[in-house]
Amino acid sequence: MRMPGRRSLWNGLAAALVALLIAGGAASVWWLWRYSVAVRTLARGVGDTIFYGADGRPWFRLDEQRHDVPLADIAVDVQHAVVAIEDRRFYHHPGIDPIGVVRAAARDLRAGGRREGASTLTQQLARTL
Repeated sequence: MRMPGRRSLWNGLAAALVALLIAGGAASVWWLWRYSVAVRTLARGVGDTIFYGADGRPWFRLDEQRHDVPLADIAVDVQHAVVAIEDRRFYHHPGIDPIGVVRAAARDLRAGGRREGASTLTQQLARTL
């Protein structure tokens, strides 16, 4: 003998599960769209790049006339300079800087939200979101 309340319980659970899946799917699509826009913005090199002198005054502007070049065409000293600016401990950790991760987590906890990433690139990404 079946109880009529049991069927309505299962129907209610099934409806709740479907609603949860739809809400989760919508949240996932929104999250992926938001980050894909941020990544695309960074990849396009939005805006002009301004180089500053040691005295803090603008030196020259690099406009949107950029061209991709193979890594082999970039001087090794320039490659090392970019790495040094991005992460001075780059050659001393296994690809993830534990000091940077702990520093970023501590600052995020103190600020009560996401304020910083573990590198300057992730800090820039966090500011655009």
